[in-house]
Amino acid sequence: MDWTANRMLAKTNYRIHTDSIKQNIVPKITENQKKYIYAEEADVLNVALLGMTAKEWKEINPGVFTNNLGAYECYKAAGFKVTSIIKDAFLFHNEKWDCAEMVLNEQL
Repeated sequence: MDWTANRMLAKTNYRIHTDSIKQNIVPKITENQKKYIYAEEADVLNVALLGMTAKEWKEINPGVFTNNLGAYECYKAAGFKVTSIIKDAFLFHNEKWDCAEMVLNEQL
């Protein structure tokens, strides 16, 4: 399965898993404890599906705004390849920016 499919599956599983936690576990813990449970449970899913935590994945698979041509071209020159473009990923001063998700060519 490719990275994009793995990531989509992880996002779907994350939603299912967090909803279950919300209904069955969260009522028994404090507000401060909630954020740690969600992070730990999500990382368990990410490691099972992707072989790494979300933080580890982001460290080696950057997202870069396509209008930041310097950074975009720098990543491409370093061997990264665009796997997907997220349209209108960020709104800044009424300007919508696209985000290119990238992986190293050797990871494909």
